[in-house]
Amino acid sequence: PVPLTAPEYRAGATEEILGDYIRRIGSTQRDELVIATKICGYFPSSPVAAARSYPNPPLDPAPDGRLDGASVRSACEASLRRLNTDRIDLMQIHWPDRYVPAFGMTTFHHDQKREGDVPIYETAEALKTLIDEGKIRYIGLSNESTLGVCEWVKACEELGIADKLATIQNSYSLLDRRFDSELAEACDYYNIGLLPWSVLAGGLLSGKYNKNVKGNGLPSS
Repeated sequence: PVPLTAPEYRAGATEEILGDYIRRIGSTQRDELVIATKICGYFPSSPVAAARSYPNPPLDPAPDGRLDGASVRSACEASLRRLNTDRIDLMQIHWPDRYVPAFGMTTFHHDQKREGDVPIYETAEALKTLIDEGKIRYIGLSNESTLGVCEWVKACEELGIADKLATIQNSYSLLDRRFDSELAEACDYYNIGLLPWSVLAGGLLSGKYNKNVKGNGLPSS
């Protein structure tokens, strides 16, 4: 995996690598794995959404990444093809369709709110359909807020799939403890487990950016 801005980045490549492994180990050993992947949120002219044409070439021009019903199904079907599996154990919403301060942002800016957000209920309903078809087992959130968690619980309860909302993946480290406030309370109450990302704070806690730290992570003096 490399950043989206890296020249060698190609959407879906990680799933293809895992899919090749799954093909080689066979269905029996695949049953012993828990496979998780994600659907991207709001992303204009998204290379991720363009790659959902796999195994055909990416769509050009690239469509917007959204979380409407059709996009959720398209993303799931593409992931299943790349992963060489008939089901995804944990399908995570990578970030919301609506504006939220995410990926290092800490302040909600009212002027960045957008019109025409895809309702959480529509996304959840599309996921329920895929669950009913046996293509998804559980739902996960990512880069979500307390408001978002509560709205997701409400939607899943109305759809009868509250027990399928299993995890949230938000930034969490010694330097980023935002999760520990009301979001932790909400997730504890609704039995949603945390799968933290950036546990080394983007590498800062590894010492790689400190000129006084040697390669083994120990101070030079």
